[in-house]
Amino acid sequence: MFCWCALAMAMVVGPAAGANPPPKPGVGQKIGYFNMARVMRDYDKAKARVAQLNEQKLRMEANLVGLRGMLTDLKQPAGTSQVVPASGTESYDAIKLARLVEDADRDMKAVLDKQARDVIAEVYDGIHAAAVAMSKEHGLCALLAYPDAVTDEERNSAMVKEMKLKPPAAQPFYLNPSGDYTDELILRLNGKGKAVPPRPASSGQKTGYFNIAGVMRDFGKAKYEVYTLNQKRNELSKDLVSWRNRYIKLQQDLQNPRITPDDKEQMSKELVKLARKIEDKDKEVNKALNDDATKIISGLYDDIHAVVTELAAEQGLTAVLAYPDAVTEEERNSPFIKELKLKPPATQPFYLAPSSDYTGEILKRLNARHSVPEVPLPALPPIPAVNPGKP
Repeated sequence: MFCWCALAMAMVVGPAAGANPPPKPGVGQKIGYFNMARVMRDYDKAKARVAQLNEQKLRMEANLVGLRGMLTDLKQPAGTSQVVPASGTESYDAIKLARLVEDADRDMKAVLDKQARDVIAEVYDGIHAAAVAMSKEHGLCALLAYPDAVTDEERNSAMVKEMKLKPPAAQPFYLNPSGDYTDELILRLNGKGKAVPPRPASSGQKTGYFNIAGVMRDFGKAKYEVYTLNQKRNELSKDLVSWRNRYIKLQQDLQNPRITPDDKEQMSKELVKLARKIEDKDKEVNKALNDDATKIISGLYDDIHAVVTELAAEQGLTAVLAYPDAVTEEERNSPFIKELKLKPPATQPFYLAPSSDYTGEILKRLNARHSVPEVPLPALPPIPAVNPGKP
């Protein structure tokens, strides 16, 4: 079902009578970028506020631990593990203390949630103010935040590489240092902005884009790696297929009322052994395939990143942004895809000039550099012969 929220929002915020005319396109616009994950990690004020919040949480939780200990003592005699049945004054005291614990727990969560919201707002305001000031000084028309790895361990992580191969929106796949303002923003936030030398004036920047979904679909090596992985799955799963067929057959045979008790016992034992064998083999196959998939994903990311970096250097691009989009005509006409593009989670190209789209060039270079055998198409079932004159 179509989501009318986006449509209603568009109608509400549409141009009103007497609205300002659209701005004239700027000549040589500059766009800056910064790694939000790194800023949050190295922003001293953010770290201090989080540490204060954690310290207060520990103090409040210590009071709750003491109250819960008193409640436990009321409910069970010293030296025993049995709870005393509710009766008389002890029961009333236990009920009062239990309610006190419940109220204290709820109040603690409310206080911490409120303080966490305040800290988030304060950190955001600090980053926003520094980002605005820096953007004005450098003549940036936009400053885009993006999440990315911070440490070498994260940059080499197969999980991080996999996430960058399927971004939810436009994500820098390559970024020239001249367009990355992360370091300067951190210095300004931590009160050391004056140490940053001014950047040389630029007559403009070039930004390139490519459809990561299209690259992953038509990159020959990616298709071949998926094919070989499926072939390995089929090879490793041969025993599993026969064991599962045998398991189903035994289950059916056990329903036969004519089998003898001895046969039934033997079949039940075999059923248990088969279930364990299937479970162990399934785990073994999945582990082997997951290990291979991790290596494949990491390698594909490195291949694409190398080609994108070379292309950016040749074309003089400050940034190359990967974005996910429809590939086929059917996908482009899909109402589901169109609805997703009306509510993007982050920056998403709504229009791209063909001169800025490097998807085809990246694919051409990838397939030329990483030549692999053609992936065989699945065999089609034979067409039945038609005998003339017969129904």
